[in-house]
Amino acid sequence: MTKQAWKLSSEIIFQGILNIFKLDKLYEQHSDHVIERVIKSKVAYSKQYRDYLKSYTELKFSDSEIDRMILGNYANKTEIHKRPLAKFYQDIGKELGLII
Repeated sequence: MTKQAWKLSSEIIFQGILNIFKLDKLYEQHSDHVIERVIKSKVAYSKQYRDYLKSYTELKFSDSEIDRMILGNYANKTEIHKRPLAKFYQDIGKELGLII
């Protein structure tokens, strides 16, 4: 399977999950989480902040750890089961450009 076909297939699966579980309606109940992420994306987080965390000498952070700190939840698709609303936070973070 080509990378493009795999990406399309994954997107179809995720859209199916959104439809089956009616996640859009559930997401509306958590609009305060969205507002917090929007504020953080505009005020608190920037490329400079990410670069600062990467260059921090006393602790070494991976990209996924930085994404988790910025997002406030797990940013990796394989970790959505580890914390409530992880998929929701991932969707918001990607939409706002907070995570890679």
